[in-house]
Amino acid sequence: PVIASEGVSAIVVHAGAERLPLLAGMIASLKQSPQVEQIIIVDVGDTPLAHALAVRWSADYVHAPAAGPFNRARAVNIGCGLARNDLLLWSDNDLLYAPGLIQSAINELLTRKLDYLVPYAQIRYLNEHDSLAVLAGTQDPAHCVPLAVLGTGRGGAADGGVGPPRPCA
Repeated sequence: PVIASEGVSAIVVHAGAERLPLLAGMIASLKQSPQVEQIIIVDVGDTPLAHALAVRWSADYVHAPAAGPFNRARAVNIGCGLARNDLLLWSDNDLLYAPGLIQSAINELLTRKLDYLVPYAQIRYLNEHDSLAVLAGTQDPAHCVPLAVLGTGRGGAADGGVGPPRPCA
């Protein structure tokens, strides 16, 4: 693929008032990555919930009214329509990315001339104490002992095999 810019548009799918603190931590995590030039929050549900967070973090925002089962694909497609960059990062609202992961993923994607990349080998679920410490910025997620690990089936990862921690809900 021909990439005009190495800037990233991050599309973050959000649903549920109870998940707003996780979304805030996720946006703070993305803001620490200089490659992320645009953050798009797609707020799915009957009521718009994340607009204030989007304003606070200077993120683009769209409310996607929805009744019935959660439809992540629809939300991602809506976000793609707002993206200003060629490189897209699709993300749930409860992932935290280790420093350097996004740049490593961009490097791997471009070097290998891939159309897409799953840039991690696993997701590590954190306990509530570690989740709060990571969100407060007082704990490095790489040093947390996970409650559970979800593997992606990928043999390696751009950041050495450790995927994004997912705070407990």
